[in-house]
Amino acid sequence: MSVYNQFNYPSPISSDICTSTPTFTHDSHLSSLPAATSHIASHANSAIYTYNSQADKLNRLPVHQLFTTDGRLFIEYKPGHNLIYVDNQIKAGQPLQQVLHAACSGHSPLQASRTIRKRQPKAGRGAVLAGMPKKPHNAFIRYRCRHLQDMKQAHPTASQTELSRIIAEHWRNETPETKELFQAEYRDELTHYHASVKQFQAQHPFCA
Repeated sequence: MSVYNQFNYPSPISSDICTSTPTFTHDSHLSSLPAATSHIASHANSAIYTYNSQADKLNRLPVHQLFTTDGRLFIEYKPGHNLIYVDNQIKAGQPLQQVLHAACSGHSPLQASRTIRKRQPKAGRGAVLAGMPKKPHNAFIRYRCRHLQDMKQAHPTASQTELSRIIAEHWRNETPETKELFQAEYRDELTHYHASVKQFQAQHPFCA
């Protein structure tokens, strides 16, 4: 990922752009253009991301790209913003989070990246985003939590592993009606969870 500051431009590009009038066209018609004509095309898989710090909102905008006759490509620049190049096969969320974290903390993007990596949980558990809804416990875990205290009193010397085995045995022997009560609770909360996740992702598009 390359980050270009708005005040540190690369070599002037005006001399590299054909002075012919640019033509707006669809990609499928590029081959029919005259050799001396520059053209502008939009790519659906490329975009400009603008971040509003006051609203904490990330917007995805279509981007125009200028192809010159020598085969070079220039991308639209939005005044007042930094330009960040990210492989369009990678979700923009992770590098943008590093840049936004750096802007808020006063660190460089590299320092912010190191800080984020240090705070991530162990591999395999995944990072839990602040404010992200948590998935509800399944039917058996609910049953276990509901009966754990009673089992502790009935088996005061049993370890947590032993208690889990005892409760699991009780669960296997429960009636279908009792199991359905816990499964119904889980289904209701799971429906609410999925709705909450959609709402969270709508408010934080870069986490989607």
